[in-house]
Amino acid sequence: VDGKVHVTNSFAVPFEEDAKNNAVWFLDHHYLEDMFGMFKKVNAKEAIVGWYSTGPKLKGNDMEIHQLLRDYCTHPVYIIIRVMEDNSSEGIPCTAYKACEQIANQVSGPQMTFQH
Repeated sequence: VDGKVHVTNSFAVPFEEDAKNNAVWFLDHHYLEDMFGMFKKVNAKEAIVGWYSTGPKLKGNDMEIHQLLRDYCTHPVYIIIRVMEDNSSEGIPCTAYKACEQIANQVSGPQMTFQH
């Protein structure tokens, strides 16, 4: 509504990243499929609007994960929740991103980047 997203529910999806090589990661697709199916049964009128992670900043794998989530939501919103930040202000300390095509140069063509 008016460019705002009202989040009323969420569920965590098991995810692991190799400590030595962050290009190696695992997202539990079966769990995601099961939760998505149950979510739709219980909340038929609500829709998945995106995904979240905890951490202070964007990571190299985030765009790859974001592209996977497009199977559940055409234009997902990505939220980084900063769990270590002082939460003395009102609300949850977070930053929202959307994916946008950006042309780096004529040779490589368009690439997806996050825009805040």
